[in-house]
Amino acid sequence: VGAALALYKVAPDGSNLRKNIRGAIIPGILGIGEPLIYGVTLPRIRPFFTAMAGGAVGGFYIGLLNVFNIQIGLNTVFGSSGLLGTIAMTSNNGVVTGMIFYISALLVAYAAGFVITLAFGTKNVDLS
Repeated sequence: VGAALALYKVAPDGSNLRKNIRGAIIPGILGIGEPLIYGVTLPRIRPFFTAMAGGAVGGFYIGLLNVFNIQIGLNTVFGSSGLLGTIAMTSNNGVVTGMIFYISALLVAYAAGFVITLAFGTKNVDLS
């Protein structure tokens, strides 16, 4: 999501890329990442790798929470990701705490993907 938002920011007005992102950003925020992966970042390669780097930063943040004894995870075998995954989160400190820290991890991953893509993922990339 962060990488797609960065591409949206630098893409020219009226471009096909902007139209693709507009159609895929809401499902991406809700946890369905395939439209953003296969339609936006993967065909351009660099933004795909910067999006993965943003996800790695989000995973590192969750690992840091674990170091400080704030463990979050799903309270079910099957669960979604993105914003819809919030309702399935729990923590050793309570369900609401798990939800809050999960949303904070999402925001960290989105922000990291945005910043890393702006810095490294838009050079020599087709933005049309």
